[in-house]
Amino acid sequence: MHVWGDSEVLSLWEAASRVAPLDRGLLTLATALETSRAALEQWPIGRFNRALLEVFTDCFGPGLQGVVNCAGCGDMLEVALNARELAAGPTGSADVIEFCGHAFRLPNTGDLISIAGEAEPRAAGQHLAERCRIGTGGSVEWDESALESLGERLAQADPLAEIQIHLRCPQCGAEQNEVFDVVTFMWAQIDARARRLIAEVHTLAREYGWSEREVLDLSEVRRALYLELAQS
Repeated sequence: MHVWGDSEVLSLWEAASRVAPLDRGLLTLATALETSRAALEQWPIGRFNRALLEVFTDCFGPGLQGVVNCAGCGDMLEVALNARELAAGPTGSADVIEFCGHAFRLPNTGDLISIAGEAEPRAAGQHLAERCRIGTGGSVEWDESALESLGERLAQADPLAEIQIHLRCPQCGAEQNEVFDVVTFMWAQIDARARRLIAEVHTLAREYGWSEREVLDLSEVRRALYLELAQS
C-alpha cells in the first residue's frame, strides 16, 4: 500500500469532498492501492470494505470511535471498535449463488452506484437483483419475499458487505443493531487530518511567511516545534 504524505492527504481530501460518499471510498482506495477506480468497482462489497479497513489501520491505527443514540432511551452510546479485527472477519463462502433456478454474482460497488438514484427501496432491490443475475434466460417474480430471501443469501455469501454491530445500552438495557459504515469512518479521519494540516499551514504561513509546500515539507517534529513557538 502507498503511504500518503501530507500533500497527498490534502489533494485526496479536496477531490473527495466534492463527490458522494461511496465515490469517496472508491477514490480513497484507488489512491491508497494505486489502482483504477474501474477495477475497484468490480470488487464484491465485502472485499471493498475489508480493503478499506486495512487501509484505515495502516494510516490511522486500528482504533475506531463513534457514538449512536440508544433506540430505547435516546442516551448516547459510545462505540469502540477495532478495524484490524473487523478486517479479519469471515470471508465470503461463494462468488456465485443459486436462487430460484438462476445464478447470481455478489453485488459490487458499481452496482451500488447504479441504484443510488432509486428513491423506492423495492425498485432499488429489483434493479440490484437483475444486475447481479447471470444470464438473461427466464425471469424472476421480484416480490418483497423473494427480494428479502435473495438479500439474505447474498449476505451469507459476503458477510463483510454489511457489517452489523450489536449494542446494548448500559442505562436502559435496550439492545439494537447498527450498520457500520466503513467509508464514513474513513472520511471522518481524512477530513480531520486535512483540516488540522490546513490550520498548521495557516499558522506557520502567517507567522513566518512560508508557502504551503514549505510547511508541509517540514517533518512532524520540526513543524510541531515551530507551531509551539508561533503560538507561545
